[in-house]
Amino acid sequence: MSQATEPATLLGKAIDDPQAQSFFTSLDPKAKLKKSDLDEPRWISKSAGIEVHADKESRRIDTVFLYSQGLYNFTQYKNPLPHGISFSMTKDQVKACFSVPSNFTSPEHDTWDFDDYRLIVEYGSTGFVKTVTVTTAF
Repeated sequence: MSQATEPATLLGKAIDDPQAQSFFTSLDPKAKLKKSDLDEPRWISKSAGIEVHADKESRRIDTVFLYSQGLYNFTQYKNPLPHGISFSMTKDQVKACFSVPSNFTSPEHDTWDFDDYRLIVEYGSTGFVKTVTVTTAF
């Protein structure tokens, strides 16, 4: 995956930045920027399995959610996930993708903090990855 399509590279960019818009259009040309009830910018595509949140004031992207098939009526995100993770992995398989232990863990999730962002992997009742989130909001 090129750096232009790595979800973590979107963090900190303005949600209407040309690189972000190009990425969004490549995933779902029909989805448009929207605002939440709190007037926060959002780009959400159920058909592409992705939800992008930006800060209300700066309009900078602070969180990207990547969904597995059927979760909240999303289609599974099809592009590669960060750090070689896949939705078909179990908790032990995900942990094996990293050379360091997770910073926070529970039976339902693992979290790794990097210099520029936090990665959160949530597991479903089936034991497989259900969401992968990259965020600067921590």
